[in-house]
Amino acid sequence: MKERELEDKLKLIDKEIDCQENELANAILAFNSEINKMKIEIEITKRFMAEFHSEFKDSYSRIKESVVQEVNPELI
Repeated sequence: MKERELEDKLKLIDKEIDCQENELANAILAFNSEINKMKIEIEITKRFMAEFHSEFKDSYSRIKESVVQEVNPELI
């Protein structure tokens, strides 16, 4: 009887692991989708700025270099 109970518990644990794997995979897909949306919005903003502010292209690289040096993205 003990062996059968242990097998049943192992099956339940295995099902729970499968369920957790599926939830994690779904969360990763959702996360990556949101990142892609943000990338698109950033590209839109960069193109807008380049089109409507002629000095943007010249100053973007300088500003980017400065921000990379000064800003910790983990704290934003």
